[in-house]
Formats: sequence, C-alpha cells, structure tokens
Amino acid sequence: MKKKFENPIKHLNKINKIIAYKKTEEIIKIINELASSDYPLEECYQDLIICTNHNAKILTELVEYMINSKDVNGLKIILENCALINKDTFGILIKNETCFGYIIRNINLFFPKLNDYCRCELIGRISETSTAKKYLFSQIKEGNIIKDVGFYSARELLNLLKESEEGLSIIRKNLQYLFKYEFRMTTLRSLMIDGMPERVFIENKKFLLGKARGEDLANYIEWLDKKGKFDEEDITLEQFIIQTYSKYRVNSTDASTLYYFYKELLSRQNLKLKDIKVLGKGLYSTVYKIGEYCVKVGTERNTPQIPYHRRILQPLIREYTNPNSEDGIFIELQNVVDKNWDRDLETDEINEKLYEIYKDLRGQGIIWPDIKKGNVGRLIKPNTPNYEIETLEGDLKNLESLHIEKREMDVPENITGIFNKKEEKPLQPGELVIIDTDLIFPIDKINYRRDLIRNKFNNLKYVEFEKRYRKELKMEKQKKYRER
Repeated sequence: MKKKFENPIKHLNKINKIIAYKKTEEIIKIINELASSDYPLEECYQDLIICTNHNAKILTELVEYMINSKDVNGLKIILENCALINKDTFGILIKNETCFGYIIRNINLFFPKLNDYCRCELIGRISETSTAKKYLFSQIKEGNIIKDVGFYSARELLNLLKESEEGLSIIRKNLQYLFKYEFRMTTLRSLMIDGMPERVFIENKKFLLGKARGEDLANYIEWLDKKGKFDEEDITLEQFIIQTYSKYRVNSTDASTLYYFYKELLSRQNLKLKDIKVLGKGLYSTVYKIGEYCVKVGTERNTPQIPYHRRILQPLIREYTNPNSEDGIFIELQNVVDKNWDRDLETDEINEKLYEIYKDLRGQGIIWPDIKKGNVGRLIKPNTPNYEIETLEGDLKNLESLHIEKREMDVPENITGIFNKKEEKPLQPGELVIIDTDLIFPIDKINYRRDLIRNKFNNLKYVEFEKRYRKELKMEKQKKYRER
C-alpha cells in the first residue's frame, strides 16, 4: 500500500475539488476516469479516503452508493484501505444501516485491517444490535476476529462478551487472546460479578501472572494467596520487578538495582514475594508495603530535595538512580506508619490536627501546599532515618562467646534527600507526620514553585490555612507590641 505522504499533492487537490463540487455517482465515475498508469485506481481511492476523513457524510454516501450499485471493485479497494479511515469518520460510517450491514457481513475481512480505535467503534455499534452480536459470536467461534484484537479493542470486546453466558464461555476459551496485552484486577472482579467462576483465574494463573502489570500484579498475587493458590515458583522476583515497573521503561541497570533492593528488604525481614502489598497510589508512583517499610518508585519528583523538619517522615532513601540523566528512576524508602490516624476523629478535629502540622512547618519557613489527611500518618517507630543491622560480636578466639547483636545504623544524609538537618529529639511513636514528601519546600522558593504546582496552591485547605496563619501571626505581633 502506498503511504499517503508519498502521493503527489496535486492529486489530493484534484480529489478535494471533485468531492467538493460533484454528486456521489459523479465522484465514482470521475475517480475511475482519473485513474492512469501514473495514478493507479487504488491510489485514487486511498486519496479519496484521506480527503473524506474530514467529511464523513461524503464517505458514507460513497460507500452506500457502491453497495447499492454493486461496485465490487470499489468496495474491495475501500476494504483493502480501511486502515486509513479515522475513528470519528468510521463511527459515522457504521451508523448508516446499509454500510453497517455490509461491514458486518464481511467482518472477518474488515476487522483485521481496521485500526484499533475503529475496531472499538465497531464493537460498540455491534453491542446495540442483537443480530450483529449473534453474528459476531458465531465468527469468533469459527476462529475469526478474536486473534486480531488490539490493546483497546480487547477491552471493548471483553465488556461486550461478559454480558451473556455465551460471551463468558467465549472468554474462558480465548483468554490467551483477550488478555494478551494486559490483565487487570478490575476486569477479574467485574467478570466474577457477571458470573465467571473464580477457578478460571486460578487455573490460568501462570498465563495471567505474565500479563499483569503495575499494581495489578501484586494485587493478583494477593488475591491468589488468599485463595491458597499462589506458589513462590509461579513468578520470579526479577520478573515481578520488570512487570511492576514496566510503565516507567526501567533500563536494565535500574531493574537490577530494584531487584537487589527488593531482595534485601525481603530477606532482611524473612518475607516472601507474596508479602509485597499495594499500600496506595500517588501522582508519580504506586506505594508498596514490604513488612515494616514502604517503597515508592517513579520517574520524577516535584521536589527531589526537601528541607528538614521533624514533622516530615524521615526518608531512609530518597534519591535518583541516575541524577545526571533523564534515563533514571526515583526511589524513596520510608518506615510504615498508621494511615488510619483519623478513624475516631470528627471532621473539625481532623482539620485542626492538619493545621497544627501546617503551622509547625510554616513557622520554620516551610511551605506544604498539598494538605490532605491521606498525606499524613501516625508514627509507629521514632522518626529517625535508621536501619537495624545485625553484627557478629564476641571474641573470635572464643567461639562460645560469639553472638549476633542487633543495632541501629544512621543512614548517610546524602541519600535521604533531606537538607538543613538539625540535631534535635525526634518525634516518637504516636505523633503525626507528613508522609507524602513530594510537595514540601522552603518559602523562599515559593515563586519558582507556584507555576510548577499551581493547582496545589488552589487547594482550599492551603488557602484557608495560610490566611489563618497570617492572621494569627499578625495578632501575635500586635499582642507583643501592646505588652512592650
């Protein structure tokens, strides 16, 4: 097929003039007359499709005319070049009953050639007609269509199939095609609600584990484990890392770094892969809980370096793997906190607790615009960036005296992402701290940051708290002035 940008502009201009001033039957006649050795008929039709993509009405009328006049040659060329039709034009084309009927009768020929967005439009249109659905199902059972689904049309077809018992049966027999691009937990839950037996997701676990990405992988492992059906041999830690962070396009060096990072966290706490849990999801990363620690991995941070404050959960690690290149990832490791700190509090009490934190930071020249109760947690451990390590103690000459002792080791400041650290008593378990450290910065950087995170400065909590803080500050100054 000759690509559209290879066609001479003069030919496109000719076609544009023809469709602008001529009737449908005249357009077909002129197109056929226009064809020559320098401008083959197929190229004429390719250009016709390109030109009518901005006028779906004309393309619809042309196809309808070809069907009614039994223009087999013209319809064949339209079929061969249907990949050139854009989504919006195709959506209008299939609303025409004559065109839609023709496409359905030849769906096994059209479907593989359409772009995936047009396939979605077609499946959506089929869902409106019981006769078309019945014909689609019969074609799938004969081995047609299902092998040609793309990333988006697979989702669309799943939604159509799960509406009936016959469709669910088709899904069970064609998992390898419907989930060849991705497997999501929302799909699993939706299909089970619609009547899909859970054994389908257990019997095919190895295939589905290989298709799950991001947080869906850890959630699926957790689901299998609750059923007593997950084995550590089902997926390796290395494969888990690759699939979990596939959307970040992690390079081989960073994948290796994450592998040993996770392996150390698991072995240190005598945990297994199934103990990795999804804790939450933020703008830049998904948070995973591994025993006493939570891990955040992403490609960027609004504030790679943050100022020290005791009300900020002290990171154990917070740094880029490759700070001098765009080809790197950002890793943050924190101690786990109690995120349900507000469970026994009323709304006013929660707001007051949040303001106390805001005021504490603001008083030391630190801005925290991303004020949400979900960004705060209650300490379980003292707020210090320390690791617990094991050391061999005793006299090497006296083997009976040798023993393992656990002690805490301070984390080097350069890997925590914290600057201006102060020597002071850390907050103890039970105290509230900010756990989302991505939007915290000194007040002297506020003008630089305002454009970067403008939407956060429109946060009603920030506006309310900043006004209250300034008002209290003003009243405090007036009080001191009167007492002089």
